[in-house]
Amino acid sequence: MSELECQLTNNGQGRVASKLALLARETVRLTAVNCEEEPTSRLGGRPNLAPDLTWPEWDEEPLAFVAQLDLAAIPEIAGLDLPRSGALYFFYRALRPARDRKERIGRNPATGEVIRIPARKAAKSRGARAAKSSDRRNFRVLYSAERLAKLPLYEFPNELEDDYRYQGIRLEAGTAKLSMPFPNDPVLSPLYLKHEEQEQYLSLVRQLMKSRETTPGRTEGDAGEHAVGGYPDYIQHDPRLRSELITTGLYPRIEGRGRNPATGESVTSKEDERLLEKS
Repeated sequence: MSELECQLTNNGQGRVASKLALLARETVRLTAVNCEEEPTSRLGGRPNLAPDLTWPEWDEEPLAFVAQLDLAAIPEIAGLDLPRSGALYFFYRALRPARDRKERIGRNPATGEVIRIPARKAAKSRGARAAKSSDRRNFRVLYSAERLAKLPLYEFPNELEDDYRYQGIRLEAGTAKLSMPFPNDPVLSPLYLKHEEQEQYLSLVRQLMKSRETTPGRTEGDAGEHAVGGYPDYIQHDPRLRSELITTGLYPRIEGRGRNPATGESVTSKEDERLLEKS
């Protein structure tokens, strides 16, 4: 019996300890420490983008730069097939507030005059774009085999608005630790945990979270911890399910409650429903 199985058994999950232990995954916590733009793992700032890569765009607009990871500085994570050198870059489409989108659509930015667009035509345009894109190009992950330390900072595109030119914050990697799925994770459904087992399991998960290594000088309650590998710490919606819906092309229809945003007719077919049942 492994150390984790013993811990689970002593915590009241003896009935399913062996199955729970198989679900454990390694994770490395990334702690936000200093505001800077050094060639390291970092949130925001300007990327140290390799010369063979170009700044990604969606709908003819540059995506916002979110983060870069120095893969050589991240400890090896069992079960996660990441390159041991090079860098990963993360870009995402920053959403404008609704009032900004309205102003951009309703006025000519050059003359300031009102542009009147028929409601039906605008709705068709939005619906066509949603169905065509499926949100697949709204984000981009790029990889470069080059070391970040050798790459210069890449300037922000002129078209990227100031609000989406985020401040650079260095990320510091800890050591690999175990992570377990939250009690409401779908992977636990086949185990049929009883109410008491769920309460005891939640207590164990919280203990594991507290035991994760933090950067010296920072307290457990400090904000700014991120992770590579392991299970996601989400608050409302499981990001893995949303990613699956986007990948299969179902996301715009599910978000629209099963109706075409342009015509209002139902677009969730029986085939789509079968795909959702398999997800």
